[in-house]
Amino acid sequence: MNQQPPANQQPPVQQPAQQNPQGQPQAMDAQTLLQSLVNSFQAIAQGGAQGGAQAAGPVPFALTPGQADADDVIDFRTSVGMKRYEKAVKPLAKLFDHQLGRTVNFSTDVKAHATAMGWDRGQGNIISIPDSKTPPVLRNLIDEYGMLTLEEIKAHVETYRNLNNRQAQNAAHMCTFLLDSLDTHTREAMTSSSKEWSIDGKGYGPLLYKVIINKTIVDNHHTTTYLEDRLEGLPNFMVEVDSNIDKFHQEYREVTSLLEGRGKTDVDGLKYLWRSYALCKDPKFRAYMERKKEEYDDSYPNTTLTPDRLILMAQNKYTLRTRAGANVWGSKSNEEERIVALAAEVEALKAEALKGDLKLADNIAQTYGRNSSNTITKNKPQKLRGDPAFEKLKRTPPKEGEPVQKYFGPQDHRLFKAKKLYHWCPYHMLWTLHTPGNCEKGKMMDKLRQQKKKQGGDMQRYRAYQAFMSFLSDDDPENCFTSFDEPDEDAEAEAFEAEIDEEGYGTEGSNTL
Repeated sequence: MNQQPPANQQPPVQQPAQQNPQGQPQAMDAQTLLQSLVNSFQAIAQGGAQGGAQAAGPVPFALTPGQADADDVIDFRTSVGMKRYEKAVKPLAKLFDHQLGRTVNFSTDVKAHATAMGWDRGQGNIISIPDSKTPPVLRNLIDEYGMLTLEEIKAHVETYRNLNNRQAQNAAHMCTFLLDSLDTHTREAMTSSSKEWSIDGKGYGPLLYKVIINKTIVDNHHTTTYLEDRLEGLPNFMVEVDSNIDKFHQEYREVTSLLEGRGKTDVDGLKYLWRSYALCKDPKFRAYMERKKEEYDDSYPNTTLTPDRLILMAQNKYTLRTRAGANVWGSKSNEEERIVALAAEVEALKAEALKGDLKLADNIAQTYGRNSSNTITKNKPQKLRGDPAFEKLKRTPPKEGEPVQKYFGPQDHRLFKAKKLYHWCPYHMLWTLHTPGNCEKGKMMDKLRQQKKKQGGDMQRYRAYQAFMSFLSDDDPENCFTSFDEPDEDAEAEAFEAEIDEEGYGTEGSNTL
């Protein structure tokens, strides 16, 4: 039987568990917090859990790690900061040797590294530098090195060198990177001139880059003139490198790039390319480029041909011609082979004619060699021994209208023993006893003329050769270049041109070389 509590006694009331201010049990709150932290770490580690992505916020887009935080100071106390530094100062794979021919490649590599490390953007930008004009114009240090003076670059460095910002870090990193990218000889030269690229004993990358380029190219007005002379000399360079298209294109890009760096952007590249290609030793390459020139002229000014596109076509043609073997490139056409053979035959005829002339001259010399007074000297008076008055009398020719025969005797000069009839000999240029028709020297000279006249008939082929060469010197392209009988190479070249047309390479506003 159940016992009833007293009337005045209330039943015991169960006390609730202690609650936190949010009204939840305290033990449950700690467990929930722990689980939430575990979930967050898992989402971050897996790189994509929805809750983790929402917690981290939107990911900033960048092409390289250096561009992701170009505004922030690098913390070298962290592993990320140390890795960033190691990449920033890592030297180029091919050290710069201070040679003018390597300047373009060096500048291209430096620009690519600066872009990857974020040196040309944000608060850490040390590549875009204002000049001293009013208003100032921002110049790209690498692309427009010739448009910035060392003083203008130093003035820009002064704006950040005493600050604790990303620009100061980038300038120091660039300095180390450039020094380590130089070969031993060039680095020694830069070290000896460190005052030019340092301030208060501390080196700065933009200043060092300018000094390197200055040491490689004497950066003044004469340099521009020198580069323009090299541009004008490109056709001669084609001959100097024996029509090596690879070396020629390297020279062309070197010169035009250096001129653009000095602000000369109006170079007519097509003009110099056409002139140079016309001197290439390969006849089929010349014929191909001549056709391209005609197409360009026919479509001008509505043409999209640029120097880069023309170089692409020329390079492709060169590849097609050289891949068949070293003996194909530069080989003479059939017409040129015939011209060479004909020229050799003409030279042989000329040599044979010369032998005949020498032989006839020997015969004359032998005939007149017995008497020194009969030495063969055309149209010159003979040297006679004796009295000067007598020599003058014998050598004085008759005047126009006077007789060509006259008597000389003792009354004229004591050396004349008797009065005799003398004749003026045009071969000896003297008054002689023999008539011109009986002059042995005249007979031998007439014989020489007859032999030369006979040889003249044999030289008709030589005259035909000269006429043929004159014909080839006309402006007609059909005469200047060989025949177009290369269907396979032409088909491949046309396919290549169609491909670059589709891709848009080498056209205005497109991806150029």
